[in-house]
Amino acid sequence: MQHKEKKGTRGAIYNAKKLTKAEKQELNNIYHELEKIHIPTSFTNRPRGSHHATRTGTLSQREARQTSFGYIVPPGQKGRRPSLSTKKYPHIFPMFKRFMKKHRPDFKFTTVYVNRNTVSKKHIDSRNAGVSVIVGAGPYAGGQTVLHPANRSKKEFNIKNASLMFNGSEIVHYSLPYKNPPRYSFVFFNTRGKLKRGASPRRKSRRKSRRKSRRKSRRKSRRKSRRKSRRRQ
Repeated sequence: MQHKEKKGTRGAIYNAKKLTKAEKQELNNIYHELEKIHIPTSFTNRPRGSHHATRTGTLSQREARQTSFGYIVPPGQKGRRPSLSTKKYPHIFPMFKRFMKKHRPDFKFTTVYVNRNTVSKKHIDSRNAGVSVIVGAGPYAGGQTVLHPANRSKKEFNIKNASLMFNGSEIVHYSLPYKNPPRYSFVFFNTRGKLKRGASPRRKSRRKSRRKSRRKSRRKSRRKSRRKSRRRQ
């Protein structure tokens, strides 16, 4: 079952798609893997933290943890590169890909933002390009995602039973309090900016192979040179 609604001259769309039993199992597998790894805390006594934590209001939430998988654009830079969590836990991002390939095969994304035990305040996403998809996981209850389009009444969505597609850079959104943590929400989106040259894992693999080949060639050349030197002696 899907629900779609358009609003405004720029055609902002939100679309809820129910999760199948198999898709819920995929999310459950991701949830259990995330529970095994370290996700950085968002809590700080400083007036400002990371861009996303500051914007979503999670700095004062002691249990809040946030990270990203896939490609990001570091502050003050233009090119995309793999996030630290992607490098540290390379098996996680492919799991998100498998889930989305089953659930919304036509939706392409570069990044997944992971929120653990967060309650976000009203905000829009300044660094997302186009529409995003958000979905929930974990044993929690409550914690609905609320959309509040301009000049329209707000609408609540249970993202634990259905994913929600909408343009977060145009529609104000936030989440409600929850019970029985942990509560995870996964935001699939596309980052702004081009892929930084050399950031692609495939390109890095090719460069590593070329370096290895050059080193092997130099060693071979040195051995030949030493053999020739011995013969002359």
